Amino acid sequence: MANFKVTPHATAPVDNTKLDFQSLYLRRIISGPNKNQSTMIDRYGNTDFSFTSVNNWAIYDGASEDAKLVARAKGMRMNAVNWCNFFTIVFEFERFKGSTLEVMGATTTKEQGEWAIVGGTGDFAMARGVIKRKVHQKLADGEVFELTIDAFCCNMKVRL
Repeated sequence: MANFKVTPHATAPVDNTKLDFQSLYLRRIISGPNKNQSTMIDRYGNTDFSFTSVNNWAIYDGASEDAKLVARAKGMRMNAVNWCNFFTIVFEFERFKGSTLEVMGATTTKEQGEWAIVGGTGDFAMARGVIKRKVHQKLADGEVFELTIDAFCCNMKVRL
């Protein structure tokens, strides 16, 4: 079960909110009837160079089949020696519904790594931080990544 922790963090002159989201699971399905990634530009020659795909990866609050959908990672990835990822995480979870995190970064290893959070909207306005990812499970038609989100964002609520 995901652990969503949000705490106020005051720094002069702006109030920030710390995001500490753990135990999120991104399901990347590349083939079959439930695929959530599609090829737009096929590979060049015998390498993956130039391979480009669009994605609508599902993010859940647990690894089990009965886990609840909390967000979708919508964007693209392309191979330019390393995989370059550019996507928006759009939250569907009631508390953060419609809020987004803007994410980008290179995937240099398949097992684990980080993506940068370079912005956000709604409850996550002007977010900045990192998403740590590691392979949780390999599937016949894809893989499941465990995600940990560690970020700060602007507290947009006006205080009187």
